[in-house]
Amino acid sequence: MPTLRGDTTISLWQGAGCSFKSMNTRKPLWWECAKRQEDRFWSLVKKGSGCWIWIAGRDKDGYGKFAITLPRVNGKEMQKHVRAHRLAYLFAGGMIEPGRLVLHSCDNPACCNPNHLRSGTQLQNRADAVLKWRQAYGERHPMAKLSERQARELIRMKARGVPAKEIALRFRIAVCTVHQIGVLNWKHLSRLNP
Repeated sequence: MPTLRGDTTISLWQGAGCSFKSMNTRKPLWWECAKRQEDRFWSLVKKGSGCWIWIAGRDKDGYGKFAITLPRVNGKEMQKHVRAHRLAYLFAGGMIEPGRLVLHSCDNPACCNPNHLRSGTQLQNRADAVLKWRQAYGERHPMAKLSERQARELIRMKARGVPAKEIALRFRIAVCTVHQIGVLNWKHLSRLNP
């Protein structure tokens, strides 16, 4: 994307129908160009009674990607790639403050239904993931040393008063790991009765 230094770049963009009145608002600079492509955007969304699914390209995390065609600069076609749910939120009248995300209440990254989207912080997004059990935990966590069955057995042994060193030898893990199970790690098992 071209830098916004100097009148040349701005005049090139204005000549292609993208004005910069939006610079003083909270909409991104490419907003007016995107607004002219709103019909094309919504044609790539399959609307239903629940989630509205993005049917075009997606990124590695499953979020829809939309390429906004920008004005030509020095003869080169320019594009701005935006996650589809963010654009859907903006098209519906939402505002994205600097440093904020667009969160899904439905937990479906391909969803573009504005009723399922809200502005939030990274901290709120992580708290939501923890609350809804979407983060990697237990044996799904890439650093897990134990299976769920082993972790349950370890917690039962701790509850019976078996020394941590003996447990560590039994499961071939460090003593400090024994102390973390059920406290820092595998907390979901200590909430349930193993």
